[in-house]
Amino acid sequence: NYGTDGIAFVQWYHKMNWREAMQFLADLYGIPIESDKYELEYKAMYQKAQSYHFNLTAKMKRYLYERGCNDDIINKFKIGWNGRDLTFPLLSRDKNYIGFTKRSFDPTQPKYKNSPNSEIFHKSSYLYGVHLVDRSSDEIRITEGAFDVILSDMYHASNVVGTLGTSFTESHIALIRNLNKIPVLCMDGDKAGRRSIEKAGSLLLNAGIYCKVLPLPDNMDMADLALQQKENLESYIQDNSIS
Repeated sequence: NYGTDGIAFVQWYHKMNWREAMQFLADLYGIPIESDKYELEYKAMYQKAQSYHFNLTAKMKRYLYERGCNDDIINKFKIGWNGRDLTFPLLSRDKNYIGFTKRSFDPTQPKYKNSPNSEIFHKSSYLYGVHLVDRSSDEIRITEGAFDVILSDMYHASNVVGTLGTSFTESHIALIRNLNKIPVLCMDGDKAGRRSIEKAGSLLLNAGIYCKVLPLPDNMDMADLALQQKENLESYIQDNSIS
């Protein structure tokens, strides 16, 4: 999955992605690398994320506490407020800020909305939380919403990422293949979630990728499971994931 050249060896041996391997080799041999052409866009997104995070109101913090979050996890994920919506910054694998998913409290609007596609963000190939993927772990757990990822991380489950309401696609498969992980499908325990598992599982099977499924109890999502299994979430996932 990595290739057969020297960069591929560094990726495999040091558990790095392609960009990290390139930077490692450049630093090792003193070779300068050109700056990313999207550097200004990343910086602008980061500044927005900081601003929204600083604007998080006491009322919205109470809402987040009610959802099960604490201050440490709110700060880690830089959850913010932009006057109408809760904001969740989206980071790339290289930890660049590339967009937002927003939670609206206006009943006339969709509850969740992602940033539009741009030069730096592509909804169909993005997995929320991908910047936290531990390359030493064999699995990547695929769920749905932002809170599924956040609360799973809070209770020490590794490599949980979310599609953020976007259908699982061939582009997601390409990302998983590049990460060289075993996907574990952890979609919601309702009819829609089970349909999502069937679709994603079929796509993975057709791509020749072995996957597992974590069956969630009826009408529970990963956020609910994290709050239920606070002390042993990681072991619960390992013990209950099936081939």
